[in-house]
Amino acid sequence: MVEFAWAGSALVGLPLVGLLIEQWGWQAPFFALGGLGLLSLVALGILIPTDRHQHRGTEGRPAFRQAWRRLSGERAALGALGFGLLISAANDNLFVVYGLWLESSFGLSVAVLGATTTVIGVAELLGEVLTASIADRLGLKRAIVAGLILSALSYILLPLVGRTLSSALVGLFITFLTFEFTIVTALSLSSEILPAARATMMSSSVAAVSIGRVMGALIGGPVWLAGGMLATGCVSAAVSGLALVLLVWGLRGWRD
Repeated sequence: MVEFAWAGSALVGLPLVGLLIEQWGWQAPFFALGGLGLLSLVALGILIPTDRHQHRGTEGRPAFRQAWRRLSGERAALGALGFGLLISAANDNLFVVYGLWLESSFGLSVAVLGATTTVIGVAELLGEVLTASIADRLGLKRAIVAGLILSALSYILLPLVGRTLSSALVGLFITFLTFEFTIVTALSLSSEILPAARATMMSSSVAAVSIGRVMGALIGGPVWLAGGMLATGCVSAAVSGLALVLLVWGLRGWRD
């Protein structure tokens, strides 16, 4: 459900950001986003009830240091964290330059570019639907491996099939669909790796994904300048391959 909200915000927000930039310049979206953030803060205060329950005792709750020591000593946990970091780096390596690719290849204006990116929101939404629909039936490990292989293939094929605007948008749709399915299913798996320290595991997973996104954003520009979309696709596919190696290493012999 959290990821549905993420996809919905992309589906609605990306086109609106394009329109705001077209009409009032690149600064305009920041004012809009800041205002929405303040409204969200008010909504949280109104909609989320105050927790008046007094927790008595902490028996059975591992201290942070104990939980982190257990996490760092668990191969499955380390594999999952490395996996999340690398697939996020691979995706953001593409994410920070795909707009430039569309603009330079097909001469799109900012407003049209924002409208075309609705395919990403739709792809993310369908990725969540797929996770909710089939991941448990396939088995989480099997679903993640299949999703990652398809994601790596889509990175490689994107610059080859994106010769026209329509084929480029289809390629982006498939790329973000397979990535979203993979990462949301991976988060589902992470929630069961250390059930006794779930908060530590999940927060570490989100932190690893965030670090990966920063890494991808930092390398995306230089990779694009060095070799265009072909280099971007190959680097993202290679990093995804490393993520698969880490995942297989971490989950070898692991049973949920």
